[in-house]
Parts: sequence; structure tokens; C-alpha cells
Amino acid sequence: MTKADLEVIQTKINYSFSNPKLLEQAFTTKAYSRQNPEHMDYELLEFFGDKVLTFILAKEFAEHFCKIKKKQLSSNETECSLTQRNSEIIKNENLAEKIEIAGLNKYTIKLPFERIIGKREGDLLESILGAVAVDSEWNIEAIQKVVDALLNPSSDFEKNDYETESFIILLKKLCKKCAIQITNFQISANKDNTYTSKLTLECDGDIKKFSQKAKTEIGAKLSVARTAYLF
Repeated sequence: MTKADLEVIQTKINYSFSNPKLLEQAFTTKAYSRQNPEHMDYELLEFFGDKVLTFILAKEFAEHFCKIKKKQLSSNETECSLTQRNSEIIKNENLAEKIEIAGLNKYTIKLPFERIIGKREGDLLESILGAVAVDSEWNIEAIQKVVDALLNPSSDFEKNDYETESFIILLKKLCKKCAIQITNFQISANKDNTYTSKLTLECDGDIKKFSQKAKTEIGAKLSVARTAYLF
């Protein structure tokens, strides 16, 4: 990665690194690191980036949707609606799209045969946040600026007016109205500390199966219910 590349990336993410090696690490694939041990891969930074993104979003949700009433926290949003909002923002497809829009995927330090698409693009966004967190010594304002530059989550707060009922309830109501049967609605824990939720819809002999993966149990349930509901 050239000095010019580093400057472009830092401009795009609205943060200047004291230690640019951390930024390079965020862009370095595991396969490249194996063949070039002097270059650490992105995975550790991705872990911390995932955690700080969760914190920043919780902070934004609290500031935008909640208020102190009688010295207690209150909101017109429910736990399910906030979970749905959170799931929409952090889902890998959304993170990958933001990386593509910013044009950051082309700077990945990788082997010639590697393709950086889908999940790896989403991982890259979290890796960048992890690098910023470490470089800034966990400065919330610095991390917030990068989240705003890459994701701008608050822009979706008004237009994404989620139902007060969860997609699980909406799906059940729709299926009852249309004589569709929900079967095999189940969730399982994965070895990577994520969850996979599955369900099957049956109507007049037609069967459609759905499966979604998320970082939390409720997130997985809502995600698969949302997919089935929209279908």
C-alpha cells in the first residue's frame, strides 16, 4: 500500500492515523499474511471493530430514540424494533455495500487469486473501525466520525420507520391471513459465536425454506422472519 493510498483512505474515513501500520493491517487478508508473516492480518482488528460498532450504534439509538422520563429511560421504540434497526445496519450486505460505495475494497492487501467480495467487504469495515479504535486509544469521538463517514446510520432513522411489532409477529399474522403454515422454526448456535435461524413455509403443497445468520439469537430470528415476510 503506497503513501498516496493511505492518504486517500484516511480522507475517505475522516481519520488520520498516528500509526499507519494499523490501517494497513485492517486491509491485509489472512492468506496474504500467511505468505508474508511480517504483515499481520485483519482478524483481530475486525473483532474489536465489531464491538465498537455495537457500542456506537447503541449510543446513537439511545440519543435519538430514548429520553429520561421521571428519571428513567423510556422510548416509543420496543426492544424488537431497535433490534431490527440494528440488524439492518450491521448485516454484512449493508456493510459490504458501504465499503463498495466508498471504493475501499480496491486497496485490500491480498494475494493475486483472492476475491474480496461479500462478507470480506463487511469484515473490512469492521477492521477499519478496530484500527481506528486502537490508534485513537479508544476515543469515542474519533470512532463516531468514522462510523458517520462510512455508515451514517442516523440518516436511516426517520425513513426506516419500523413496525412496533417484530417481523416474527408480522409473519405469523400474514401466514394466518393467507393460510400459510410455518414449520421448523428453529435456531442453533454456531462455533463462531453466531446464530443460524431457519423456518419453512408451506402452502398448498409448495414448500419454501429460509435460513439466516446473525450475531445474536434475536437478530437471527428477526432476520429469517423478515426474509420470509418480505418473500
